[in-house]
Order: sequence, then C-alpha cells, then structure tokens
Amino acid sequence: MLQIIVLYGGASAEHEVSCRSAAFILNNLDRNKYIITPVAITKSGAWCKQELSEVLDPKNPVVAITNTIPLPPYGPGGLFSPETDTNNTVVFPIIHGTDGEDGKIQGLLEMANIKYVGCDSISSGVGFDKVFSKKMAHIDGIPIVEYTSFSRSKWLKDPKSCKELINKNLKLPIFVKPVRQGSSVGISKVTKETQLDDAINLAFQHDTNVLIERAISARELECAILSDGYDLDITDVGEIRMNTAEFYDYEAKYLSATGADIIIPAEISKERQELIKTYSKKIFECLNLYGMVRIDFFLENSTGNIYFNEVNTIPGFTSISQYPQLWKAKGVEGPELLDRLIQSALNR
Repeated sequence: MLQIIVLYGGASAEHEVSCRSAAFILNNLDRNKYIITPVAITKSGAWCKQELSEVLDPKNPVVAITNTIPLPPYGPGGLFSPETDTNNTVVFPIIHGTDGEDGKIQGLLEMANIKYVGCDSISSGVGFDKVFSKKMAHIDGIPIVEYTSFSRSKWLKDPKSCKELINKNLKLPIFVKPVRQGSSVGISKVTKETQLDDAINLAFQHDTNVLIERAISARELECAILSDGYDLDITDVGEIRMNTAEFYDYEAKYLSATGADIIIPAEISKERQELIKTYSKKIFECLNLYGMVRIDFFLENSTGNIYFNEVNTIPGFTSISQYPQLWKAKGVEGPELLDRLIQSALNR
C-alpha cells in the first residue's frame, strides 16, 4: 500500500490553520487504500511523528499534536529512516504560510527525491510572493489593482519617502499587507492617515516587504484548479459574501461560521464566469503552477472590472475552506479529491 505522510503544523503564524486543514485531510483519506502517517511540526520547529489513532477525531476540526518527541536526525527534517520506501511514499504538505507555502518544504523534498502533492519549490515561492505574482500575471495581460511596495529597511531608514510614495500612487482607503504571508495574517484596512504607521508596522511583523494596495469596493471571487500533469480541471467560480466581517480576514476564513458565506456558483453572468476561468488558466500557466491551486479575484462594484488578487498554492482544507467546497459543488467529495491530488504527485 502507498504510504501518505500528512505534514502539518509549522512555526508560522498559520500553525492553527494547518492543524485544521490536516483534520479534514486525515478524516477524508481512504484508510483502505493508504498507510496514513501524520507528522507534525511544532511551533518551535521540531518534527514529530504522530499516532493516527490518537489524532483522528471526526468531531474535532483541529488535529492535536500529541507527541512532541522530535524524530531522529536522519533524512529531511528527520522524517525518513533508511528503511523508508521513498518510491512508495507521497508527502501531503499542508503547512500554510512561511516554511510551507513559500517553497522551502518543497525544496527539501525535491532534494531527497520524495514525491509530494502541490506546486514545486520555484512556483510555490513565486506564487507566495504577492508582488512577484502580480507582476507576472500583469505581464501576461491579467488586470491587477494599483499598488506600491517597499522593504522594511527602506521604511526604517526613511519613512517619510515611503509615505510620499504611497500618497503619490494611491488614495485612502488602502490595504496594507505583508508581501509573503497568507490567510489574511498581518493585513489592515487603512481609512485614516493616523492608522498608516501601525498598519505598516504590523505587516512588517510578518515579512520584510510590504504591499500597499488600493482598497476597492468589490465582490471577492475565486475558483479552484487541479492539474495532474496531463489534464487541468477547474471549478465554477465561487463568491465570498461578507456577513459580520468587513473583509475576508483570518477569523472569517477559519474560525467563524457566520463571518462569511461561500456562494457556489457565484451569482455573476456566464461571460464573467468564463472570463475568470480564462484568467485562472493563464495565471496557472504563467506561474508554472501544479496540483492544487486556488486563485482569487475582485469584481469591482462601481466599474464591473475584474482584477487578479492572489494565488494560494496550499489552499485551506478546513471544514469551511473554499477549495474543498468548490470541488464538492462540482461533485468531487473529499476522498476523491485527495485521491486525485495524490495521483498528481505520482504522475510528476
């Protein structure tokens, strides 16, 4: 039987999100098809093998880390012993944010010649960088919202010139975001000049570069892609509709069942559905993505313009996450979705 190692946790700000995603994956993997091995990375960075029977709980949306004894120091991160059959092993990395979605884990697995689910190290790094992915998409003709960006060192050295750069290119309201972070961690909406310094400093707690973007009144749309190396399958476009949340922040994404609703398919014209799908395929190709990807867009209320927002190369897999819900709406339930993603790893 094929061994599936579900790698979750991590030292990033998205540790808890990863544990929630791992719960969905572990509960939906077919135990008659696979030998399932959970491996957690603690917040301190230790890699620890878990017992499936101890962490598997269909009623619990979060996978606990019950064993914090680090693995022996062999193989990448101590993950594999000399007896491990790497030809019959697939890693499912579900570590969101830094160290997981930015290409580091993928690079580690590539060096060890170990099969894994999702984008490779280079496309993961490109996709995780909001500025770089926007530039690449824009070169390929995909519309983006106006933005500017600068480094923490430039901000510390000359905050006045950074503010002048913002004022030259943008008008309030704006969003301030870490360039390389996910799950809306470190994001602020700035409506007053007095809020700007705190927003920038918060973003710099999570990355060395910051993205300042025009805040638009818009609908948030997205679609999911699954590629096995031969065929590319895409879902209908879904919409995130805010209830109690002002924007789709961390709490609305993962903690609150009432912060936002996911409408599938989005209540938009057939022409807009097809345009977003076309944009998604172009972005998938120009960033050289693979396996599982969710691509997010804005539909501006005042103009009807569609703008590319970001890609998610390790999308959320929690019980309320869009990626599995988009596929479920297309008739692909959790076990089948995971089977197809594992096959994509084998195909590569």
